[in-house]
Amino acid sequence: MAKIVPILVVICLAITCPAPAEDMEGQPAIIRLKNKGRLEGVIKGRTEGGVVIDLGYGTVAVPARDIDSIETPAGDEKGRVLDSWQRHIRATQKSEKERKKEAEAVRGRIEESLRVKQEMEARARKEGEHRISFADSSKIKVDAILNGAVKVEFIVDTGASTVLIPIETARGLPDIGPLPDKKVETKLADGTVREGTPIVLRSIEVAGLKAEDVEAVAMDLKGHDGLLGMSFLNRFHVWIDAEKNELVLKKK
Repeated sequence: MAKIVPILVVICLAITCPAPAEDMEGQPAIIRLKNKGRLEGVIKGRTEGGVVIDLGYGTVAVPARDIDSIETPAGDEKGRVLDSWQRHIRATQKSEKERKKEAEAVRGRIEESLRVKQEMEARARKEGEHRISFADSSKIKVDAILNGAVKVEFIVDTGASTVLIPIETARGLPDIGPLPDKKVETKLADGTVREGTPIVLRSIEVAGLKAEDVEAVAMDLKGHDGLLGMSFLNRFHVWIDAEKNELVLKKK
C-alpha cells in the first residue's frame, strides 16, 4: 500500500479538477475546453454531468466530457470577466431594443398602409354618394331646388312614375312660361287618380345632385307636399341605409 499512495497523489496533482457547480453558482468563471477553446461568464448551475454558464449574450449547458477545467478568477481577472459579461448583456439588451424599435416601426408602417387603403376604399365607395338623413322611414322628406331658384320640400315616392309638384309652385317657377291646357291623369300613392298638367322642369337639385329636363306633373295637391317620383330618381342609384337612417343617391 505504501507504494500505491504516492502514485495517486501525483495523479490528483496533475489534473485540474472542475469545482462543483453548486459551489460556483452566481460566480464568474472561465471554462477551458478540451478542444482548447474557452468560455467566460457567470455560472448559473449544473446539469446532469455538466454546468450551465451565462455568457451575457446567451446561456449554454456544457457537458463535463468537454470541460478541461473550470477556474474561478480573482482580483483583476475576476473584474475583467465580469466587465466582459456585463458588456455582452448591455449589447444584447441594446440589440433587443433596436429590434423591438424596428419591429414597431414596421408594424406602424403596415398599420398606416392598411389605414390609407381602408380610407381609399371607403372614399371609392362613397365617391358620388350623397346622403340625406331622415327621421321617419315611412315618409322620407328631402329639400329640393327647382329650376335653380325655388326651394320646395318633396316626399320621396318610388311608387310614383313622375315628379308631382303643387300647381301654385309651378306657376311661380322661372322659365316655365304659361302652363299648357293639356291634362293627364296621374295615380297617386294612396291609389287615387287626379288630373294634372304635364310640364318639364329645367332642373331639380337634391343634396347637390342635379337632374335636368325632368318630366313632372303640376296639380292641386290640396296643401300636401310634392312627390319626388321616378322621373327624377331613375337618373340615380337610390337606396336606403337603414342603419344610419339615410337616403343615399349616387350618379349612375
